[in-house]
Amino acid sequence: MTTSLTKAWPPQGGVPRLIRLVITVAILLFALVMFAHLPDQLILFPSTQPLNPHGATRRALSFDHGELEIWTGQSQLAQQQGSADVFILRFYGNADRADRWAAAEAEMWNERAVEVWGMNYP
Repeated sequence: MTTSLTKAWPPQGGVPRLIRLVITVAILLFALVMFAHLPDQLILFPSTQPLNPHGATRRALSFDHGELEIWTGQSQLAQQQGSADVFILRFYGNADRADRWAAAEAEMWNERAVEVWGMNYP
């Protein structure tokens, strides 16, 4: 017994109303996500408002046609000694900022003289 799709679809009574509603909502959501710049809003970007650096110091390094922003933070032992025994270079991700964490991460190294250099992406 062979049945062609043209005879089998849509069913004799039509597509049930709930299925049509689900398909319509799915198409509208897909169109919203793809064409309404929603993906741009969902991708995490670092904030731009001023933050309290909690003791970190901002340094600017010139390169090419721009400026690279580095935040340095020293542990209390490094501040007391006047120099650090260990230097850590940290690259912060797309949704984070170095000014927020450089000083706090330097203190996380317990009783060591540490200086953290955190870089914000240009």
